[in-house]
Amino acid sequence: MPSWPTPSKSVTVHKAGPEFDALMAKRDAMQDGLNIKRYTGFGLKDAKGVLAAYKKNLAKWNKLSKVIGKDVDKMAAAVKREIYDKLDLSKL
Repeated sequence: MPSWPTPSKSVTVHKAGPEFDALMAKRDAMQDGLNIKRYTGFGLKDAKGVLAAYKKNLAKWNKLSKVIGKDVDKMAAAVKREIYDKLDLSKL
């Protein structure tokens, strides 16, 4: 196995300030508009509703992922509890 040299440079991570948060909010709003236009072009009748549901679920799973971490068993339990256990097979 090759021996890799130790990097002589490092990366410094800085906490983003309010200017960056505002920039990202503007970018997200622009992207939402583009996505709604694209989805509507594909024939989706409620593009705004689908995007809202996606964002709601993304926030939910971001929160869950902090608890789950890299634990495969916790992930499997969350998928079962949050998805499969909520399915009503009689309505499929």
